[in-house]
Amino acid sequence: MTSPQIVMALGFVAALAATLRIGRFGLAMFFLIALIETFAGLRYPFHSVVRDAILGLSHDIPKRQLQFYMLVGSALVCGLFVALSFRAFARLPASGRWMALGVFLTCAMLVVELISLHQVDRMIYYWLGPATFTNYVYLVAGLLVGYGALIEFRSRGGGS
Repeated sequence: MTSPQIVMALGFVAALAATLRIGRFGLAMFFLIALIETFAGLRYPFHSVVRDAILGLSHDIPKRQLQFYMLVGSALVCGLFVALSFRAFARLPASGRWMALGVFLTCAMLVVELISLHQVDRMIYYWLGPATFTNYVYLVAGLLVGYGALIEFRSRGGGS
């Protein structure tokens, strides 16, 4: 087990434990899968299969150009999603907003990793101490979900 795996696992375990505690089993499953693929080394084979499948869709567009289009398209879809869900997000209780932010951050990082534009890869895989920037993003995302779940647990009357 390497230190980047430990950093990511801390966030995923925090989110998993907290979501199980409050009975959010869908979120718990999401972070359980993330935890398993972190240790089983499934991210890179999955990444390769999906990337090759997407790049194989168009033989006339160079790989780098297609990746750029995918990154811009993902940003536009993300922006549209945020704009359309702003009212629903604003109506969520504080716990739901924290958890949604953590899940959103996790999914956004997965999309950026999947697209794998080399200029972006140099930034997201930059080493900061014992782990990379990406590992810390996953840690923060997991802690955000865990914090939101803790707020929900306390608002239900759990804990002291």
